[in-house]
Amino acid sequence: MTKHSRRKRNKGSIPTPTVPTARALSSQAWILRYEIKLGIFAEFRQEMDAAGKNYETAYEKLFTEVFESTSSWTERWSEARLLSDVLTLRMIRCNLWNANYVAAKQRWSYHMKRTRDILDRKGKGTETYGFAAWLSRWNKCLAELIQSGNLPVFTTEISGAVRPPLIGLDTIEHDSPAIYAEALAIKSTNRHLSNMEILHHAGFYYLAASEWIKTRKARVSKISRDDWSSSDLHDTYLCPQPQEEAKTDHAALEISLLLSARAEFELRKQRRMADSITYRLVQLKMPRASEIPDLWCEILKDLRKIAPGYRKEGWWEFLEDVLWRILECGKCEGDPIAIITAAFELMCTIVFKEKEGWIYDLGCCLNGLVLKDKPMAVVRAREVVSMLSVSYTFESSAVHVGQTVHSQLTLSSSAHPSSAPLVFSELEITYEGGLKTVIIKHDPLIVEGTCGAPIQLVDLKGRLQEDHSLIDSVAGSATTSSKTYLVTNADLSIYPGQTKVYELSSILREVGSAKIMQATFGILNERFGLDLIFMLGEDATPSLVHPLPTKKVLSTNGGNALWWISSEDGTPKKRPIRAAQPERLIILPRPPKIEVFPKGLEKGTFINEVVKVELEVMNGEDEDADVKLSVKLHGWADENPPEIGWVSNDGSKSMTTTSAYNLGILVANSKSTLWFSFVSSSIPIDCTMEIKVQYHLLSDPETPIEKTATVDMPITNPFHPTFDFSPRVHPEPWSDYFSLSDDLFNKVNTNNENTPHMNGITQRWCLTTTVLAVGEDTIIVEGWELPMHTVEGGADCSISAGEQKPMLLNPNQSINLPFILDIQKYTFEDRSPSTIDTSLSLHWRRTSESPLTTTTLPVPRLFIPLREPRVLASLPSNPSTIGVLPLSYTIENPTNYFLTFSVLMETNPDFAFSGPKQTNIQLLPMSKSTLKYRLYPYVRNAWIKPSLKVVDRYFNKALKCSPGSEGMGMDKMGLVSNNPAVDLNTLSVDNLAAVKKQLDDELEHLSASFTKLRQAQSKFRECITSVKNGVNEAQKGKTLLVPLTTSLYVPGKLTDTEHVLVDVGTGYYVEKDIKDATKFYEGKVELLGKNLADLEKAVGQKSQNLKVVEDVLRQKVLAGGTAPPVERCDVHWNFPAHHCRLYTCPSCLSPMKLFKRRASVMLEIESRAQFSHQQLQIVKAQMAAKQRDIRLLQLTSRELSTLPPQTKVYEGVGKMFVMEGMEDVQKRIGNEEKELKGGISALEKKFTYLETTFQKTQEHLDQILNRGR
Repeated sequence: MTKHSRRKRNKGSIPTPTVPTARALSSQAWILRYEIKLGIFAEFRQEMDAAGKNYETAYEKLFTEVFESTSSWTERWSEARLLSDVLTLRMIRCNLWNANYVAAKQRWSYHMKRTRDILDRKGKGTETYGFAAWLSRWNKCLAELIQSGNLPVFTTEISGAVRPPLIGLDTIEHDSPAIYAEALAIKSTNRHLSNMEILHHAGFYYLAASEWIKTRKARVSKISRDDWSSSDLHDTYLCPQPQEEAKTDHAALEISLLLSARAEFELRKQRRMADSITYRLVQLKMPRASEIPDLWCEILKDLRKIAPGYRKEGWWEFLEDVLWRILECGKCEGDPIAIITAAFELMCTIVFKEKEGWIYDLGCCLNGLVLKDKPMAVVRAREVVSMLSVSYTFESSAVHVGQTVHSQLTLSSSAHPSSAPLVFSELEITYEGGLKTVIIKHDPLIVEGTCGAPIQLVDLKGRLQEDHSLIDSVAGSATTSSKTYLVTNADLSIYPGQTKVYELSSILREVGSAKIMQATFGILNERFGLDLIFMLGEDATPSLVHPLPTKKVLSTNGGNALWWISSEDGTPKKRPIRAAQPERLIILPRPPKIEVFPKGLEKGTFINEVVKVELEVMNGEDEDADVKLSVKLHGWADENPPEIGWVSNDGSKSMTTTSAYNLGILVANSKSTLWFSFVSSSIPIDCTMEIKVQYHLLSDPETPIEKTATVDMPITNPFHPTFDFSPRVHPEPWSDYFSLSDDLFNKVNTNNENTPHMNGITQRWCLTTTVLAVGEDTIIVEGWELPMHTVEGGADCSISAGEQKPMLLNPNQSINLPFILDIQKYTFEDRSPSTIDTSLSLHWRRTSESPLTTTTLPVPRLFIPLREPRVLASLPSNPSTIGVLPLSYTIENPTNYFLTFSVLMETNPDFAFSGPKQTNIQLLPMSKSTLKYRLYPYVRNAWIKPSLKVVDRYFNKALKCSPGSEGMGMDKMGLVSNNPAVDLNTLSVDNLAAVKKQLDDELEHLSASFTKLRQAQSKFRECITSVKNGVNEAQKGKTLLVPLTTSLYVPGKLTDTEHVLVDVGTGYYVEKDIKDATKFYEGKVELLGKNLADLEKAVGQKSQNLKVVEDVLRQKVLAGGTAPPVERCDVHWNFPAHHCRLYTCPSCLSPMKLFKRRASVMLEIESRAQFSHQQLQIVKAQMAAKQRDIRLLQLTSRELSTLPPQTKVYEGVGKMFVMEGMEDVQKRIGNEEKELKGGISALEKKFTYLETTFQKTQEHLDQILNRGR
């Protein structure tokens, strides 16, 4: 159909109509017709953009061609206008479909503009009632189109856009529907859109339609009856003729549109717009209410709805009109509450004008109204415009119990001058806190001062009487509850413009606080009852009425409230009250004069001790007092505080075990002393002791007085322990597989089969506890123990605490408490670790008379490893030789393996030693062995650090030496011992010779090392000189000789003066630039310099020690007699006897045959020993060389690992360099290191064999020599 219509539109000729009576179309009408058809078809297909273009083309042709060629009095003119409206609505609908809200609104406004233009030029103008009717209908059509379209931007289910506060909105709620549609397409262009270009919700257009209804009515009312018949003068498009238009109910039409508009505005919480529409509806409905009485209730409801908004925002003129309308509606509807409230508000002269003819008397406001029952109205001053203002002030902000508090209630009236005085029947003042409710009843016979005076003071001090009112707590129940009021009578009338001040007073009985809550003024007459409630104080609910335009009466000199007093001439005058909260009162307790002084806590409180506190109570009152005491501990560890025991004066008898104690009558100006005790907490806490004294004077038993004293009482631990758990050498041998214990047989004969047999490995450990006194008092420690709780891991433990004597522990003083623990496994095969859970118990007291206190300190779980071998160093408790340290190393093997340990005692500049310097020890499973050394320290009273290197060759693991006895310790560098130094004068010549030989060997070794390091440092310095002088721009391009071997060279040129190859060790080279290469060699030179300096110090120290030893040795040799006697041969006197036996000597040995046989055996043994010694030296040199190569490989690998992966690496081949990859170089280094380690392992086995052979040879040689003596 679209294609058919398009072909018809594009025809060159217009066909004749098929109906004879039809009129032929013009070419413009023909194109217009099919443009409309194409738009309808496109809209049917939901192609809204195409439909809009077709409609727009038809619309332009309609205005540019059809309207211009058509007369306004013809029927085709109205048809063209109707067609333009339809096309515009369809275009608006297409834009709304595509969410083009701005375009839709612009099209709607554009159509009104074009219509105004065409009507002003060719029509009957735009100042007719018909055009107003069309505009009203046109706004209504847009509103209905928006509502029927259910646009997402205006729907109530979808949140609206965030918008700034608008008029009529109290708060912004993002979940309310949007007021207008945002122009997203134009928003990016930053062009400001006017309100006429933005599409708003339907309420605005319903409101505009109602305004045009009002204009329509005004214009039709101006037409005279003579002009009604002149149809050419009036635009009757879509509206009746003037005579019929005059009969139209325009008010009903306007009310209908306003109701629709108000619903939209209320939905979007635009309160001001909704109130203004409601106000207009009231104006339209009230003239119709006389004909429709049911409208009075609806009108009154609307008026009550809009009145709060006008009160809060201060629209006094509108509010005044609303209140008069409420009065009228209340009388017509018969609502007395509305009449009373409105009449009360209209009496305020500040914002409302006085109306002539109206009687401003609240008691007569219901005259003429027929009432069935007496109405009772409750009016809250915060919700209405009140002609009364009320304030309440206390004279003092703080008053003690038993004193009189003075206060004033100020009541001011701002009624119209012609108003009758207000007479209240009752005034009720309510407080919160320790004040009783005050009720003032009206008594017309009481005259207070001058009647009608501007300011009148009413003195009610001393006139308030207590009145007990009984109120049933439960309906129909016999039980009642009483409440006390303070009641009096006074004149409660107030005249217009008058201020009345009621002065009150009362005696305070309870401690706390009080504040004014509200004042309720009651009016009760024959016609009605009214309660006028004023909320007072800082907690009063904010008022719902805008502040009245009047100057608030403030006090002078910065006061926050007023206090009225009478001057000397009787006239009232005011003075300022400068309290921060004059409506609040703090009721302080009566100042106590009883003092309490706790004693005995000055030196702190410790855990688990019995605390005894002396309490001294002193009565400073001038009268006798009945006193009660109570003690509370705040911040206790658990919910149940300890029991307080009160002790009699002599301390022998406990009087009570509760926290409260009745002391009884305490005479004035006297004191009493008592004690109480309790057990402190078992854990350290910070608590507070509160001692409360409650008493009353015998002359005033109704006024309780309290005195509270608080003492900070931190309960602390008296000790701060530190623990050191270290191994010790057990003196007993271990069990093994080849021996049986007697206990095994004894167990068979015992009847107790549950007793486990202990035949496992036994180890000894020492737990050294250092206890520091952290208190401020001296403590007597009488005993200590280490109770064992659990032992896990299949073992048993015995603990020995040693000898115990009482010790005096001063503040910040520490003591050491050693505990010896012997741990033995149940089974011999068990190698699992064990754990011990224990605690430290200390028995102490402050003085000899104090009770004994036991403090238990937690000890960390003790871990006993049994799987690994260990090395323990021990010293005897009493060395036999002064200046000589007999150091023993015990090596334990608790494993199931046959282990071989390599032992090396390193030399040390601080001492000399005797014993095996290097040896191998083979241990069977579950066995231990001891190496003994004698150390000769050089310096007296200094720590020495013997270093024994023990390597488990089976696991290839170095063992750490641990202290195994007293006198040994550990530091960062390893094992240390503090012993007196050796006195060289006490040593023999042989010992001194041994020390001298050891020092000579060490000095020779250090000197050789110093020479090698110095040579290496010179080599690196030569490298720095070569880099600086041989590789620079001056040498670039010169011919060089590149050595291939020591005697073969090839010519070459230096092409790169920026990079060099640096030897990083083991034949590998790294490419570096000149700067990095120089930095590399300078670092090597600096490192060697530091090592040389340290080595030089060591050489100097060794030299000095050697000189001292030589001097002492020389003196002993010269002195003679100190050298050991040498056995000489009688014949060969110049040879020692054992030396002479090696030769043929009849005087020394016979028979000769035995001598010859023994000599031949000795020669053979000596040759074997010499050969073994030579082989040992060779193997040792080979091992040292391989160790050095491994070290070089490790240094090279470490140096290469710090370089980037893309670094070029070269391998030296002769004097040439071959580039290799970084990964290949690292792999090759690893393989070479592995091969070297394998070679070292083989050499170590050979070394062990040769060493064993050499030792056995030496033993055989010694046996032969000893046997020959």
